[in-house]
Amino acid sequence: MAVTFDVEDPDLPWHNAPSSVTTILDVLGRVGVRATFFLQGRWVDANPDIARAVADAGHAVASHSYSHVDFRQLSSEGVAADLSRARERIANVTGVDPFPYFRLPYGAGSDDLGLRRQLRRLGYRHIGWDVDPKDYEGGQAETVAAAALEGIDTCVSGDEGRDAVVLLHSWPQVTPLALEAFCEVLVGRGARFVAVDDLRSTPALAFPERTNLLHAMSGRVRSLARSG
Repeated sequence: MAVTFDVEDPDLPWHNAPSSVTTILDVLGRVGVRATFFLQGRWVDANPDIARAVADAGHAVASHSYSHVDFRQLSSEGVAADLSRARERIANVTGVDPFPYFRLPYGAGSDDLGLRRQLRRLGYRHIGWDVDPKDYEGGQAETVAAAALEGIDTCVSGDEGRDAVVLLHSWPQVTPLALEAFCEVLVGRGARFVAVDDLRSTPALAFPERTNLLHAMSGRVRSLARSG
């Protein structure tokens, strides 16, 4: 499965705390998980040292546009210009070319056939997500962790036994603790974590009953919070 982070909006104070990305990198290092960071070009310009730290830690770097606007509101020329600018800035700062992996801001336009065709013509591969535990809603870490596990369970327990792409964000305060809680559970069950450039089918994992997930995550989060 692939754990992914949207890193965006440097002009919003609660989004632009570089320490939040550093904390996530620390968690990923502790649990031994390689993730994918969808970096917004403007965020990279505002936080070049942290952007480089993401690449230096060995995580995959992908594009989340330069301006983080709804691409459905842009002309074809505007889409191409934004993608080009984002690619240039991310590559220059991090030393890693994010091409061809890209995530539309807000996921808006992912069902727009014209926009999808243009992305393909430009060589980009749009990466959506299968699991959204809604870390951006500001809930409790155990709720986010349980939602992530339940969503992953649904993906990997189907007939296809496919990988799951998990959507997280760099800025919510609950994200690092929820991330550590559900990753430790998955690592303990032998999950295979990959970046988006290495997704493939994977065998289903053994999960506890869904009704017990929230209780289990609540205990795990409390334990992590005490140890931290």
